[in-house]
Amino acid sequence: PRTSEDARRAALAKLQSLMQQRKVAALLVEAGSSLQYFTGIHWWRSERTTAALIPAAGGVVVVTPYFEDPSIRETLRVAAEVRPWKEDESPFDLLASALRNRAPSEGPLAVESTTRFFIIDHLTKASGSRRAVVSGDDLVRACRIIKSPAELALMQSANDVTIAALKHVHARVEAGMSSADVMKLLVAATEALGGVHEFSLVLLN
Repeated sequence: PRTSEDARRAALAKLQSLMQQRKVAALLVEAGSSLQYFTGIHWWRSERTTAALIPAAGGVVVVTPYFEDPSIRETLRVAAEVRPWKEDESPFDLLASALRNRAPSEGPLAVESTTRFFIIDHLTKASGSRRAVVSGDDLVRACRIIKSPAELALMQSANDVTIAALKHVHARVEAGMSSADVMKLLVAATEALGGVHEFSLVLLN
């Protein structure tokens, strides 16, 4: 929806404003919830790096395996340059190049707190500079911890659907049902209420 895209652009603008205030050159974000929050990219982590470099000013650069490029673009919701890498190329060279071009100041590189060490290590070596690497936790938290009215409304809607689905299932559980039977009821109720079932755990006995 347009409102969520506006909210994402506002979050990026806030993040970049904070980086400028704190003299941080850029933020490195690996695939995960923060990458989705700032860019819309909904992706999972593997040994093949997908990450974004968000400079303090200017456009975002996303690095991803060449064969994942179309899938990454499907969920990308902000203006960004996607730089795909082939199997004989290094994603860290692409990130290092983006860091040099988009963040020419000698300010530190902030890193989102769940980013795996090997990515930071390879990027640091590929960049060949003595640029400091610092935690990006405060930057990310400053953007994510205070929810907008739109975010609060989405969270409330998700809670309403979940509670209604649980009540529906509770009224229909019968002796002899397996955990798979109960799960089937829950998934059907969630989807009937307009939700998307992502994960549940049904434990019996």
